[in-house]
Amino acid sequence: MTDKKEINPQWSLDYETVEKAIYFIKKNHETRPSLADIAASVNLSEFHFQKLFSRWVGISPKRFLQFLTKEYAKKLLDDSGNILDATYDAGLSSPGRLHDLFIHCEAVTPGEYKSRGIGLEIVYGVSPSPFGDCMIAHTARGICALKFVRGNTIKELLGHLVSQWPKASLKMDHKAIKNLAGLVFPFDDQWAGAPLHLYVKGTNFQIKVWEALTKIPLGSTVTYE
Repeated sequence: MTDKKEINPQWSLDYETVEKAIYFIKKNHETRPSLADIAASVNLSEFHFQKLFSRWVGISPKRFLQFLTKEYAKKLLDDSGNILDATYDAGLSSPGRLHDLFIHCEAVTPGEYKSRGIGLEIVYGVSPSPFGDCMIAHTARGICALKFVRGNTIKELLGHLVSQWPKASLKMDHKAIKNLAGLVFPFDDQWAGAPLHLYVKGTNFQIKVWEALTKIPLGSTVTYE
């Protein structure tokens, strides 16, 4: 007899299923598999797979695929001077698709990313959030960066932002950032403990929060504050 709680067998099965799905998406992201293809790879219906994946990962399979494609496209743009080549190498059908992907996920155009911010104004500041204080930066199109302060200093986070966008015009405005965060993070006790995809409103902001959470060091604890 033991006091240790037994692990629910279904949790282990769900974890393995999601792990296999993530591996499948990462392995095949250049061919942009459909939801049906990904669900079939783990022998689930599209409906049940979508719910399972979103519950465990925090974002939908479509958003996760967009994230991988965006990260791959960023690497291609870093390594190449040609936006057209980066578009097709990333598995996208046209430069317009790459443009939409960057606007949707990064709130900048591929050209602005490639130039490291020439002609771009970025407003940044620090705001409380349900996961602790965070630095948020945004362009006229949306959130372009979000980093949690935990384990860092504001100076270090600002240095990282400057290194990402050395040619952009950076403007500090804590009040504007707090107002922005207040529109997306519902600071209400009834939301305490809610899943991330319910806690954060807006696709662009949701992906940025999800990215920031995945970069918290292993073993660290994040609580609602």
